[in-house]
Amino acid sequence: MTDIDIAHPAHNPFDLPRSNKNTIPVFIGAFVVALVFNFLIFYFAGTQKFKANYKTYSDEKEVVNILHPPPPPPPPPPPPPAACVVALTELDWADVPAEFSAVTVKV
Repeated sequence: MTDIDIAHPAHNPFDLPRSNKNTIPVFIGAFVVALVFNFLIFYFAGTQKFKANYKTYSDEKEVVNILHPPPPPPPPPPPPPAACVVALTELDWADVPAEFSAVTVKV
């Protein structure tokens, strides 16, 4: 017979992969790379010459021509009196047509 141990196989495809026992050197290497990267960024930013752009505001008074708004328009004229009221008050009641005879006017 063959020497294969079926009860204890060397590789089972259903098992999780083995963990890497060398995690500390990998962590230290990543930490050193991050420190060097941050140092380079801060060194580059610190050695750059930044120039501030200041705005100067003068306190001197300038001559200004003020344009005044035009005056408001005149008020509209009063409305004319109603034609029928004028006609009924100035007319003689005998001249009023028959269709307006039933209308009562309070004067």
